[in-house]
Amino acid sequence: MSFDFNKFLTSTSAKRHVDPVDLFQSLKVIDPDVKDLWLAQGDALRVWHAIRDHKDVAIVLNTGAGKTMIGVIAAQSLVNEINDHVLYVCSSIQLVEQTAKKAEGYGLKVTTYYRSDFSNTLYQRGQAPCVTTYHALLNGKSRFLQDLPSAIIFDDAHTVEHLLRDAFSIKIRRETFPKAFSQIVELFRRYYRLIRSGVGYEETKKQRNGNNYWFVPPFALYEQYHELERILLDADLDEELETLFSWEHLKNYLDICALFISGQEIVLTPPVIPVSTIPYFQKGIRRLYLSATLTAGDKFMRTFGRVPEIVTPKTTAGECERLILIPSMHSDCLDDVAIAKSIIREQKALILVPSYRREAIWSDVLTMREKDNITEKIETFKTAETPEKMSLVSRYDGIDFPDKDCRVMVIDDLPSSLNPLEKFFWEKLGLAKYLRSAISSRIIQAFGRISRGMSDYGVVIITSQKLRDWLLEPKNRATLPLFLVQQLELGMNISEDTPGQSHLISRTTAAPWYRLLEFV
Repeated sequence: MSFDFNKFLTSTSAKRHVDPVDLFQSLKVIDPDVKDLWLAQGDALRVWHAIRDHKDVAIVLNTGAGKTMIGVIAAQSLVNEINDHVLYVCSSIQLVEQTAKKAEGYGLKVTTYYRSDFSNTLYQRGQAPCVTTYHALLNGKSRFLQDLPSAIIFDDAHTVEHLLRDAFSIKIRRETFPKAFSQIVELFRRYYRLIRSGVGYEETKKQRNGNNYWFVPPFALYEQYHELERILLDADLDEELETLFSWEHLKNYLDICALFISGQEIVLTPPVIPVSTIPYFQKGIRRLYLSATLTAGDKFMRTFGRVPEIVTPKTTAGECERLILIPSMHSDCLDDVAIAKSIIREQKALILVPSYRREAIWSDVLTMREKDNITEKIETFKTAETPEKMSLVSRYDGIDFPDKDCRVMVIDDLPSSLNPLEKFFWEKLGLAKYLRSAISSRIIQAFGRISRGMSDYGVVIITSQKLRDWLLEPKNRATLPLFLVQQLELGMNISEDTPGQSHLISRTTAAPWYRLLEFV
């Protein structure tokens, strides 16, 4: 039996381009939608290449401006330069699969890692980047802690703040740990009676209220610290999957954690995430952050504990044409959700909601829900020719429906998705400014789900008074991109003056919104 050794020699001796633009030009692109680098993509890669030795660099581009291509090319460029491990991190398994598929279309080979499994050995051999999830990277027992990468690409970097918070939050759920839950609730009952809040505290437990969290102040926690420690040790948190990874992070730092108690769970989390203690953020590792919404420096500093070099190429890519309708702006509107349902009845529509409670409001029109195999359902929805209605719960980024995949979207309610600490800051301390940039980021990402390219267009319907009121506030709108603010203001005027919104939307699925003005 004979082997052609020449093919192995060719593959290993081929020139490995370090310059990202040269690398792209050497690729055999098979994606028919990719003809060349867009101007902004080329500018971003050239500027990054000039400062690539800097430890922290952020590339900021509009949603739909092609950040994924920039990211995977930069990742392979780093692999070619340092001949070592490079990670490309996404917020979900679905996005890992989506990114790997896009990379293949660009002519790049990658390794994927999720559910404790590598798809191939290219990453381990230092020949390709590994695309993985933030959960795989940030959990307390991550396999990447055993062999640190030399560089990390943080895709959708604006999502990292709440993912880090989740990774550093021990959640004692009532259903999973009934004994420990009851013991901890009992441990602090005396304190709440002393401050004349015993009735409300008891009701929260009795009614199993999962929305109302009671903050245990540090001095009260310190008084019961040793007993709390004993309860947690007896609960064997390291044997349950839902607490195993966060326990590994926090088991030696319980005394500096904030404690919150609701009727459904008890949460222990540090007031400030100790980013500097995480090996990925220490010296010797290069980090590239990709996002459409990293312009709020306070949010970035809270998340990553550093200030990056920011690359913001000028571009109009992603500034898509969209008609925004806010039914509650009209004086005759009594139920904006009912109006939105009538508007989308004959349309294929995506419905973004912040919680399963809000999703239930739309149950009578939904034909597809986000459960189980989300990747398969998304692909089914994209190719559907019938007026399907699909909901996504608290997913405001990463899932794209360009062009004919979807022209109509509902953004229902304020996309807050607040964790207990954020709820405390917002509701008890009145620190609305603290969370303004976080909510703004989610809103920007939400608008980008169905509007991807400059020739793309669609309709976005806003429902719920909370979201409407947030958008009406000038200080909040000032955190949004100018082109989105202009579209919002036009949408507000149209919504106030046009009662026939169903008639209006039926026209917009066939033409860009600016052609609709003749019907207004």
